[in-house]
Amino acid sequence: MSFGSRLRERREALSLKQSELGRMLGITGSAIGNYENGISSPKADILYRVFDVLQCDANYLFQDEMADATDIAQSTLERHLMDAFRQFNDEGQEKVIQYVDDLYATGKYKKFNFPEMVEEA
Repeated sequence: MSFGSRLRERREALSLKQSELGRMLGITGSAIGNYENGISSPKADILYRVFDVLQCDANYLFQDEMADATDIAQSTLERHLMDAFRQFNDEGQEKVIQYVDDLYATGKYKKFNFPEMVEEA
């Protein structure tokens, strides 16, 4: 869901018309419509008032944009690594794989360091 969709969802949950919300924020109802449709974005001072009037926080209104940005950054990093990997010859690619295996085996560089499962005899 986009910022605009969440804005609309929250406004409707409070049974407010665009014109009513606009009046509460000191802007026009059409400006609210533009925000909800992704045509424009509120300036910071308006945005802070949105949080107050709609009784919500930035996490609620922007949660999907933040997730999308994280996905884009991750995708860009992975693409960069794969592009570099493809530039190596067979020997270079094998060394990269060995180095990654060594880094992984230390456990020091893992994002999540779960204990290894031990099989019982």
